[in-house]
Amino acid sequence: MTEQDKTDLQSVERLLKEGRKQESLSLLAGYLQQNPNSAQGWWLLGLTVSDPIRQIECMERVLLIDPASVLAQVRLEKLREEVSIPPPIPPFVEPEVSSPQLPKQDPKPPAAQKTIPISKTKNSVFQYVVISVLAFVVLVVLGFAVMMFLQNAPNQSVPILFFVKTPMSIL
Repeated sequence: MTEQDKTDLQSVERLLKEGRKQESLSLLAGYLQQNPNSAQGWWLLGLTVSDPIRQIECMERVLLIDPASVLAQVRLEKLREEVSIPPPIPPFVEPEVSSPQLPKQDPKPPAAQKTIPISKTKNSVFQYVVISVLAFVVLVVLGFAVMMFLQNAPNQSVPILFFVKTPMSIL
């Protein structure tokens, strides 16, 4: 960070303390165009904007640049609680399902509702089919191996077909 960058950020902080958010916003816009990877710049922008959604976006940007920023993590959690936006779910993790409830009426028309893509459904069906075929192949190979072992076993005292032909009453 250059000396000019430090001076710019100090000016923004001073303006924020004085309550002059509009002036600090214009300074920050120019600063972040020059320094898009400045965690401190995004932090100050998150304190400058009034829209909670934009504040959340700024804190998320700070954490992308500096994942160890505890202040940004705490502020982000607080903002999400205030706006009641749940934290994002990591990929490949299914959300926990609570007790079943009656579906709520969605004011959106059916076309605007989120639907599961057909390709995702087809993929899961395809996965089950592949797993089933593989399990069947493994069972056939194991059965064949057992049959070969029993046929080649020396001094075989009980014929293989004994188990098939024996009535259940003898067992």
